Amino acid sequence: MKARFLKLISIFLIISCTNSKQLINSEKIYVGMTFDDFCDAVVFTTIPDDPCMGTNKYNKSNKKLILIPGNKSKFYVFQSVSRVNAAGRYYGTFGILSLITESRNEAEFNLMND
Repeated sequence: MKARFLKLISIFLIISCTNSKQLINSEKIYVGMTFDDFCDAVVFTTIPDDPCMGTNKYNKSNKKLILIPGNKSKFYVFQSVSRVNAAGRYYGTFGILSLITESRNEAEFNLMND
């Protein structure tokens, strides 16, 4: 009984997961959205596809941030980012999504330029 319950829960979790491409196509992720709304929108993606669980690069001089999911399928650039703490956590961070790209070079160019 317990094994069957765990199997059903696992299937439910797999089915309920989405990916960033689906979120972009359904316009649940879009340029101009706030940082908090963005992380709320991607919370049900798989961990490798979740940019808020991945790595980041922050440019303190122009307050831009790139979020990079573990699978590196997309790169998300935010502008007007108020802060990112030393651990790279974003709680209380304000920012606006300004670019979604599949190119790391494009994201890094945007990060370094105003």
